[in-house]
Amino acid sequence: MARRRLPMISPGWHTRAACKGAPGWLFSNDKEPFRDGRPRPEYDEAKAKAYCVRCPVRAECLDEAIAMDERHVIRGGLNPDELAEERRRRRSLARVA
Repeated sequence: MARRRLPMISPGWHTRAACKGAPGWLFSNDKEPFRDGRPRPEYDEAKAKAYCVRCPVRAECLDEAIAMDERHVIRGGLNPDELAEERRRRRSLARVA
């Protein structure tokens, strides 16, 4: 039986992202092969972040990445370690407020 694809629900800002149309694997440091067994291409953080530098919706992307607890991707111009640090920073600020 063929897999049924569910419609993707995206906020409107997704259509303005600099990375729109870029392959998703470019932003992922996931080492797992694709579902069809092919190996993932080599992760290139600099190439991925180059999209973020010129992105008009970088802040929205970062906010969504934090909210979704992203752990294996570059989002909002931050790599997975930087995202984790930003999550900790925001939690700390929320406790103080």
